[in-house]
Amino acid sequence: MLLLGSGEYQGLTQVNIFSPQPGEAIQGVVEVTGNAVINDFQTYELSFAFKEDPTNTWFTIQIGTDQVREGTLGEWNTNGLTDGTYSIRLKVNDRQGQSVEEIVGDLRLRNYTAIETSTPGPQVPEETSQAPTSTPAPAVPTPTALPPNPAILKPETITQSIRRGAVFAILFMAGLGLYSWAGKRSQR
Repeated sequence: MLLLGSGEYQGLTQVNIFSPQPGEAIQGVVEVTGNAVINDFQTYELSFAFKEDPTNTWFTIQIGTDQVREGTLGEWNTNGLTDGTYSIRLKVNDRQGQSVEEIVGDLRLRNYTAIETSTPGPQVPEETSQAPTSTPAPAVPTPTALPPNPAILKPETITQSIRRGAVFAILFMAGLGLYSWAGKRSQR
């Protein structure tokens, strides 16, 4: 399979991602838009990867069998992913086995942490006769406490379950023994 940059393919080629953009903070379901157009088009694959992945593993978001011109390439559901930095890749294949790809990196996934706000740089005051004013410090996001986990088992719960099971087993065996004893007595 020949991997070419988007400018090196012969003929009509429009392989690009418009949104999201590199460095953008994303969360939830992300609409990925762009172009997937080449001569002799066969399929396109939209996938994502962790930025710091030495294995270069890509996970499929969408496989398309129709060309896309300035439209939605797929919807990336990030709800089950951990926060971090990711990349998305659009790979467009033709019928001869060649492909063209575009990668958008440094996407900052923020499903569980606050999205950072940019801090304005220092401003040079203009020569005026006004008294200087103070700028409030930027707000620091505070983490939200997680709710208690309802699946946690306490030792008392386990002990109580074992006791109930033992009592049930003893009563069941005693009942089975009485039934068996009564059956043998009636046959005599």
